[in-house]
Amino acid sequence: MSAADLDALDRGVIEAGQLAAEALSRIAALEATVAKLYEVDSIMRRVDAPPPVLAAAERKAARRTRHLKAIEGGQP
Repeated sequence: MSAADLDALDRGVIEAGQLAAEALSRIAALEATVAKLYEVDSIMRRVDAPPPVLAAAERKAARRTRHLKAIEGGQP
């Protein structure tokens, strides 16, 4: 290998290292953003969540089937 080849190889290794460092930096930023989003989502779920009794009643109502129909002229 010539000196020019070694220099080119060095430049390639340096560029690859810089690209890897940039990628790791972006990954860290994305991980921090995702963690923040999970935190906000967790807070919002606690704020927006119905009380446990209401939530249980809603689940029970959702399980009920509606097979009866209203008819005109029913009992007063």
